[in-house]
Amino acid sequence: MPRGAIAELFTRSSENPILKASDWPYPANTVFNPGATLLPNGETLLLVRVEDRRGISHLTAARSAAGINNWRIDPEPTLAPDPANYPEEIWGIEDPRIT
Repeated sequence: MPRGAIAELFTRSSENPILKASDWPYPANTVFNPGATLLPNGETLLLVRVEDRRGISHLTAARSAAGINNWRIDPEPTLAPDPANYPEEIWGIEDPRIT
């Protein structure tokens, strides 16, 4: 990729951060590291890592028509850890990004 091409792909928003724990419809300690995709209808869909107040992470979907504001956040975790069936999830689900 030519130098400078990254700047064309990604632009830091002047509204950073675009999502904060205080935006969440339930108690959250912090939100970070979302996986992102553009839906066929043009909406941005983020699958956000959310750390609860105990330090255990889960994933929650957030959607925005503009991709920068007016986020609609699922009212409860979209994907929660299940350590009873998956012991490796004892501290949560941590990374929604696909590489």
